[in-house]
Amino acid sequence: MDNLMNEGIRRIISEIHGLDPEKREWVNEDFVKIKLGMWFQSKNCEVYPEINTGKSGMSKKKELDLLLEYPDGDRYGLEISFPLKSHGETTDAIFKIWKDVEYLEDLKEAETITKGYFLMITDNPLFWYRRHNNGVGRMNRSMYSCIRNGNDNGNISILENMRDVTLLRKYSSNWMPEAGQNGDAVNGLRYFSISV
Repeated sequence: MDNLMNEGIRRIISEIHGLDPEKREWVNEDFVKIKLGMWFQSKNCEVYPEINTGKSGMSKKKELDLLLEYPDGDRYGLEISFPLKSHGETTDAIFKIWKDVEYLEDLKEAETITKGYFLMITDNPLFWYRRHNNGVGRMNRSMYSCIRNGNDNGNISILENMRDVTLLRKYSSNWMPEAGQNGDAVNGLRYFSISV
């Protein structure tokens, strides 16, 4: 499934890069969900978007972006994040990323899904490139280090403005494609995925 997921992600990113600049402005998280859903349907998979899992656990979340179900009974959960420069605040977006990963962990622990995947696509270099110390506090540095540096963040518990995230496993990011010399994204977008 990992290879199939990676192929689907690469195809969607390639399709986004191939769009006219005017049309690229229309691309958002829903566009990615629809395109990935259509691609997985072509691979003999039932696709359920925005499905209420009835589970919340530690994450307090109940809706899964995409549930992929194969004829053999395996079920895969997919959470997608598409924060753009125009959306502003990176701290909030990074916190939501870890909440999504925590949710996938909850679903896997409850055996609601066989495996989970998190996909992030962005044009905002603040997610992967830090030019200087921007005042990130000690408590939430681990939130940023994995996203920006691809470092293993370990089992973390994050308390950010009275919100918390507790992850059970270690995760790291591998941003694709490589950034330019000044940290800019090639063709305006970079992405990474995490397998849960």
